[in-house]
Amino acid sequence: MSKIKVELSPVTRISGLMTVEAVVDKNKVKEARVMGTMYRGFEIMMQGRKTEDAPYFTERICGICSLAHGLVSTYAVEKAYAVKVSEPVQMLRNILLGFELLQNHLRHFYLLGLPDFVESRALPFQPQNGRDYRFNMGETQRLVNNYYQAIEISRLCHESIAIFGGKAPHNHGIVAGGVSVAPRSDLVLKARSNLQKVNTFLRDGLARDVDLLARRYEDYFRLGAGPGNFLSFGLLPLTPSGNPVLPSGVYYHGKAHPLDIEAIVTDIKYSWFTQEDHETVPDPDKPGAYTWVKAPRYKGLVMEVGPLARGVVAGIYPPRSSTMDRIVARAYETIQVGDIMAQWLDTIKLENQVDWKVKPKGELVNPVSVGATEVLRGSLYHRLKTEGDNVLEYDVITPSEWNFSPRDQNHRPGAAETALTGLPVAKIDRPVEIYRTVRSFDPCISCATHLLTPEGSLQRFVME
Repeated sequence: MSKIKVELSPVTRISGLMTVEAVVDKNKVKEARVMGTMYRGFEIMMQGRKTEDAPYFTERICGICSLAHGLVSTYAVEKAYAVKVSEPVQMLRNILLGFELLQNHLRHFYLLGLPDFVESRALPFQPQNGRDYRFNMGETQRLVNNYYQAIEISRLCHESIAIFGGKAPHNHGIVAGGVSVAPRSDLVLKARSNLQKVNTFLRDGLARDVDLLARRYEDYFRLGAGPGNFLSFGLLPLTPSGNPVLPSGVYYHGKAHPLDIEAIVTDIKYSWFTQEDHETVPDPDKPGAYTWVKAPRYKGLVMEVGPLARGVVAGIYPPRSSTMDRIVARAYETIQVGDIMAQWLDTIKLENQVDWKVKPKGELVNPVSVGATEVLRGSLYHRLKTEGDNVLEYDVITPSEWNFSPRDQNHRPGAAETALTGLPVAKIDRPVEIYRTVRSFDPCISCATHLLTPEGSLQRFVME
């Protein structure tokens, strides 16, 4: 059989449009290209805005991880004006981010990933266009029931964000200099009650379901290996100056190393951008380019980010990479974060116990500032250049840029492209192995592309 070129579009179920092109030879992927086909341009939109508006604009990058963007943007603004918040403020921000992480991880497993493995006549799982289903009837029914329950449980997470943040998504609770709502006893009790229900489901539902999936699809621990390099900015800092629950760092060449954030560079050789006068300009007609996603690199190395990377860097997960490892590591992290959030809600200072007033920003101290931390899908970086209290330049590097980057100037494929290369595909007309591996990264192209091409249908199957 000659080589077959498969084009799958869109691969994402939500969060933007992504296309995968794979060349399959003898039932194995020989080469893969991952393409973000939707242009956003938030960095251009930010220019000229007031710096304090940055968190509210950047939250609109994504509806799933909106709080994460608002938080990291707030960090950048606070560094620009040398604003330091108190530890209780940092704890409340962590609680808000924690609830967003829980809802994301639940939705990823049940709503975005699990349908690739479950055969069911239930409406969310139709139309059924996959194969290789290994659950018996009883197991399938349990998974479908938990699918519906996960929707309600993830809603409780968003409700808890709204308790302290005003609404979700796109909360108003995190502002430069503090938070807009001080925790009252009734608010804390409601959030604590919600979290108790969430944590019960995490242990009785998610943990059992992920364990079942890992046992039925044990071979996926040997499929979808990434570059073997991992990066983390540190998840949930316990103080405004750092000390995160999961540490920052990088893992490459078989060893753990301290993080040097200055070693991060962005490559655009195969992205629809050109460099003009130190500014990145959209160029949809650029020869050789194939995506709106840029290619971040750390010391020239391709990095994988996300829950698996955080676990490897922290030394709590084996330094390996596969489709199933990403799913399992995400579940472990969900339970870990839920447990520590319960401790925080038991010890958070109330409105009458500390000063919760928002600190004024004062004078500009750092014209160029960076906010960076671990969020739902991985490492999130916002760079702010300020002039006269207005945004002069704004740059965002998202987790999905790391994981779904194109090749760089040295022709090295991104993390997802690496994971797809060498992947066996049993049936070319239903390449579920590709879908499962791509979705194990939890793609968000709304975040990663910062226009759709006029030609071409949304779903194509091309054979050459």
